[in-house]
Amino acid sequence: MTPLSSADMVRNGRLAPLDAFIRRDPSVVEGLHPEAVKLFEHGGAQYGLPVYIAPLCAHLNLDVFAAAGVAPPGPDWTMADLLALGRELRRAGVARPLAWTRDITFLFPLLRGQGAQPYDAQNGRMRLDTPEMLRAMERMREVALACGEPTAPSQGRCDALLCRGEAAIAFWGAVTGASCVSFRHSVAPLPRGERPSCLLLAEGVGICASCQRPEAAWKALKRFISAEASETLVKAEVMFPPRHDGLVSFLSKHDPSYAWVFRG
Repeated sequence: MTPLSSADMVRNGRLAPLDAFIRRDPSVVEGLHPEAVKLFEHGGAQYGLPVYIAPLCAHLNLDVFAAAGVAPPGPDWTMADLLALGRELRRAGVARPLAWTRDITFLFPLLRGQGAQPYDAQNGRMRLDTPEMLRAMERMREVALACGEPTAPSQGRCDALLCRGEAAIAFWGAVTGASCVSFRHSVAPLPRGERPSCLLLAEGVGICASCQRPEAAWKALKRFISAEASETLVKAEVMFPPRHDGLVSFLSKHDPSYAWVFRG
């Protein structure tokens, strides 16, 4: 289940809270990515735990930066740095400094990073008229002016722009197999805003409220988020495990440049 679908299930009384199980067995949540765990908290209670995560990243085409004579961003860059970098790349002849999409799912981490809370999980509605949301959207407008307007809701379009060298930066999900691309590639965190936020997606597991054997369900749930399950994701090479031990293993075997995702 996704965080949004879990919120719907909670409102409809279809999910059971896990807090009593967690209090009895707190080691189960130790080492899980804290932001991913928080995504499945509703009304102060925990209704799910993450089985995998996908961070939104800033992917860099280093060949474009080199041709433009512009230094790529570092790990602690800010939204102000992004605006300045976009203007500098344009002055150097890069027509589209940034490839990003209007897909609201991909905008969520950017908006949250600017202090907004786009979705109200308690009532299942978007929060579009709060002062925080309006400030965040104004910052997105500034990014569009400095770096290029977002593309149609197609992540493939962003990928193509970066791979063809038409964009220097692309906001899209973490990937494995980056060594297969035909250009020099690096990855950076999203530019820092008022608060850190990087997770694009998390899938979780919970226990149905109608479950007749909750103890057996809890035992099965623990296997889904165990160290062994994390190692299976490492071997699959397509998803980031939610546990610290699995992430360490992933980074040691694949691309260590994603380490910033998990520094919290």
